[in-house]
Amino acid sequence: MLNLAPRTSGILSGQDVLTVPDMHAKLQAHIARLGVGSLPKKNWPRFATTGELVIKREAKPKPEVISYLAWRSKGGKAQKWLPEKIAPLTLEDLLG
Repeated sequence: MLNLAPRTSGILSGQDVLTVPDMHAKLQAHIARLGVGSLPKKNWPRFATTGELVIKREAKPKPEVISYLAWRSKGGKAQKWLPEKIAPLTLEDLLG
């Protein structure tokens, strides 16, 4: 299993941080009112409709992120299929 370092964004110096293991836990922490932060759009609409989440616009939206995908071999059908499938997706689609 790949062991990646925790990822943060928009944390100000001196702020308390609540670390969660995955996006589901992050959504549950938001619903429990344990903090504030960003969530992929497809995760929150039904909770906003019921009033479980309060949606606010970011004062300064995050810039678009460019991502790269690479592999060593010439590849087979799967490596040809994957770029065609992910090319039209946004970061929110991929993280959702």
